[in-house]
Amino acid sequence: MTSANPPSKTPSPWPALAVTAFGAFAGTTFPSMVTLSLADIGGGLSAAADDVAWLGTVYDIGQLISLPLIIYFSQTFGRGKAMQLAGVGYALSSLAMALVPSLGWAIAARLLHGIFGGTLAVLMFMILFSVFPPGPGRTRGLAAFAAATSLGAGMAPALGGQLLAAGGWQAIFHAQVLVGTAYFLLARRHFRSDPINLAILRQTDWVGYSLLTVAVSCLVLFLSEGERRFWFETWWITAALLVGVSALIAAIRHLWVAKAPMLQLGLFRKPFTLAITFQVIYRFGTLLAVFIAPQYLGRIAGLRIEQMGPLLQPMSLGTAVAVPLALWLSSRVDQRVMLSTALALFAGAALYCMGLGPDWNAGNFAVAALTAGVGQGIFAVSTLFYAIYDLERHEGVTCGIVFNYCRVLGQVGGVAAFSHLINEREKLYSARLGEPISQLNPDLALAMRQGVSSVMQWLGDPAQAQARVTADLARRIARQAFTLAYADAFLGLAVLLTVGAVLAWALPPYFAPKPQIASNRLN
Repeated sequence: MTSANPPSKTPSPWPALAVTAFGAFAGTTFPSMVTLSLADIGGGLSAAADDVAWLGTVYDIGQLISLPLIIYFSQTFGRGKAMQLAGVGYALSSLAMALVPSLGWAIAARLLHGIFGGTLAVLMFMILFSVFPPGPGRTRGLAAFAAATSLGAGMAPALGGQLLAAGGWQAIFHAQVLVGTAYFLLARRHFRSDPINLAILRQTDWVGYSLLTVAVSCLVLFLSEGERRFWFETWWITAALLVGVSALIAAIRHLWVAKAPMLQLGLFRKPFTLAITFQVIYRFGTLLAVFIAPQYLGRIAGLRIEQMGPLLQPMSLGTAVAVPLALWLSSRVDQRVMLSTALALFAGAALYCMGLGPDWNAGNFAVAALTAGVGQGIFAVSTLFYAIYDLERHEGVTCGIVFNYCRVLGQVGGVAAFSHLINEREKLYSARLGEPISQLNPDLALAMRQGVSSVMQWLGDPAQAQARVTADLARRIARQAFTLAYADAFLGLAVLLTVGAVLAWALPPYFAPKPQIASNRLN
């Protein structure tokens, strides 16, 4: 006789991983929308541009605060509870952002938003390792993580523009309320309750956590606000740097002598160190499409977020094609080749953008964005292989924390470096282009007299005509100066990425296990 009960099947881990991928996609897409919408948020809150920029700074600090905490919470109360907490907190902090009456309240709500929103990507990274053991299944999971955290960069302007048109800047946060709620419900459905282990909290290196959190938060504050506050001319910017460096030195000393440190320093003797170095370089590279080009279009062409969609959409297309291609090649091609190729593609896109002119629009950047998108997809897969290269189980927490620290610090550091470069080069070019005016160049004087004569036909007042021509000349000089400054930024980016492409060969050769559908039990 046959048994009345059919044999039980091992549940597939992919539905659960899809839930975490949904959160990781939201956690990396909506921050870009908010950044591109800061002008609208500032207008709604009657805040100046420099003041509303705090919303980005405190969000980054919130991410750094929560990265280790969500890992400890997951180990103590279980992965499902950690995801549910992240979903509820993300939804409530998003609702708070949508309802804030002033900038002060917005800054407080945005800090909480960063604390919960910053956990979504790291939760996928962490759960990926608990679901899939080393092997083909993990290879596919890493590709899924790469896609979830990369595709949103190109979709942010188009999606953000639609939300702005539908309900103003508040609609961007209302949408995140829905995302957080759905994430909570899906986590309840797909993750069973894990046993509670309060001993984890007693064994946690809270001293190391406190020192590192102070260090990286102060460094983010220094990098994010330094350019807007004239760097060392502002006392608290200098204080943030001194406190950050001092806390970092103290944290390293503590981690070196502690019996159970928060971070396993032995991991840095492996290729992991170079992998996170490339992660920082890569974050600089992504600025081509998510910071430098959009800022140029906003400042020179006067485009809004919804008009920048054609710029970044090709980037998502390139990434969508490159991720499965990189996965297919991962077991066939040395990953040093893949990593070097990805960085070289970024460098090529930056060199292409050096030919920009004042008449460039979003369509002119499409080729560069597509090229960068392909590089992004390849890099996102390849760098993860080296991040976990020869990784031991007890080093997983260190890998997750440091990898995501570098993701945030690389982005913030890149923005700070290129903002300073653009501003300084603009000052230089403005001075050079303005020399003919100060020296009363005869050809320029003749052109201005002709311009004044032409304007006089409409205004009739010589003084107003002279002022109009002078103001128009100043605008032209400023546009040309900024154009040259942005070209220099693209050149600097290309040089940095080219160096990274060469350094990739310092890594050991690696071929991933051949991908196949895994059937590991979700435990």
